[in-house]
Formats: sequence, structure tokens, C-alpha cells
Amino acid sequence: MGHTLVYDLETKKIISEVGGYEHLDKLGISLAGVYNYTDDTYHALREEQLDTFRAWLEDCDLLIGFNSKGFDNVVLQPYMQGLDLSTIPHLDMLEVVTETLGFRLKLDNIASTTLNEGKSGSGLDAIRYYRLGQWDKLESYCIDDVKVTRDVYEYGKTHGYIWYMESGQPTKIPITWAEGMLVDEVLEQAIKEHRQVAVEYIQTLGTGAQAVTSRYETTLDIRTMDEAKLSAFSHSDQKEKVFERSRIFRAKLNGKSSAHQQSLI
Repeated sequence: MGHTLVYDLETKKIISEVGGYEHLDKLGISLAGVYNYTDDTYHALREEQLDTFRAWLEDCDLLIGFNSKGFDNVVLQPYMQGLDLSTIPHLDMLEVVTETLGFRLKLDNIASTTLNEGKSGSGLDAIRYYRLGQWDKLESYCIDDVKVTRDVYEYGKTHGYIWYMESGQPTKIPITWAEGMLVDEVLEQAIKEHRQVAVEYIQTLGTGAQAVTSRYETTLDIRTMDEAKLSAFSHSDQKEKVFERSRIFRAKLNGKSSAHQQSLI
């Protein structure tokens, strides 16, 4: 079985320095951020380390990115002589979003609405870090982008949709890469069969600039549920809490509900 890779590239130059979008292949790569599902690890590869990326690409079952067909692949191709990147199975999530909505969106819009966390900066920041030799900052920025891209992909895979903000309202975007039993289906079955459900939950504490988003795992005995929220006994917290369904990152059915929960149903 080949590699499944999520990637994002940082460039040495800005587009105006190479004569426009027709010359993306001249931007040069300062850093390639790659998540490899094979070893469940994020990698920050400098220009001289791209042979490692090439070895993975030569045995790649799926390459995942955002605006990656029209940008990242074009920038990367000059480094991959003899390997036609267009022949590798490729999921460009922006391509799916654009085909569904009829217009393009920025990753930051999707990530901040879907995950409650967005990009940590801009491509111009990355170029400045490269030119100043601030490799720690460049690697952190690039890997953060890859993590966001991977998590948007994972959310879509477990839900069948992702979110974006339209006129101040979170709005679903149906996607094409969902697999297995979806989160909404798991929750409905848990209610129907009085079963516990193990979840990974996106939790945001604080507001504004002080807000901190993290994830935690717990097992739930669901008491009630509507389209937006559910009330459940959380075993990790040892109390009943209200959870937003859209913030459940993934869910898996467990055994029968506890006696505590069954008394509530």
C-alpha cells in the first residue's frame, strides 16, 4: 500500500517577482510541509531534502492539498524531473469546493469555521522568514498550514461536509471524500440503540484574541439531541454537558449506555 500525503509548499519568491501566475514554476521552494499517514508524522523538508518527498510521491496512493493542483504542483514540478505529478491520484479540496459552490474560498475561511482555528499567518510571512533565515518560524508556519489542511480533510471524511462562513452564518459545503459511517449517523444510531459513543471534541475556551482551541476525547451517554446540539453525560468530565454537534470531530459507537444514562432515556 502506498503513501497518503497531505502537503503545502512555501516559496522563495512572490508572484510579482517572477512575472505573474504564468510563471509559478519559477517561484522556487524554500520548504515543503508534508504529513505522511504511513508514519503519522509531520515533516518539514528544505529544498535540499526534496528527494525524500520524491520517494514518497513515487509510491503515493493519494496526494491531498488545498489549491494544490493549480499552485503547489506547478511550483513543485521543476524539482521532480521524470516524475509527472499530474499522474498521481490527487485530491485538491479547493477544486471540490469550487465545483460545489461555483466560487473559490480561502482555506482560512473554511478552517476557522470548520475547526475554530485558522492559518497562523500569510505566504508573505513565510517568504520573510526564509529571507531572514528564520527557519524555526518558517517550519512552524508551514507545518501549521499542513495540520489545518489535514484536519479539514479529516473533518470532511468523517462528516460528509465542511463549513464556511457566508454573510456571518456557518454554511455547509457537501464534499466528495467522505468514508465509512459518518458522525451524524453514529450519533443517530447511538440514540436509537442506547449506546455510548466515543468522541473527539473541538473545544474553544475564551473569546476573541484570548480564545484557545483544543481537542479532547470523552465517552458520551447521549440524553437528548436536536439538529444543532446534544445533551449527554460525559465520562471524562463526570457530569452532564451540552455539546455542539458541529464541533464533534469524529465519533465511534461503543457498548451499551450505562445504567445512569438508561435511567435518563
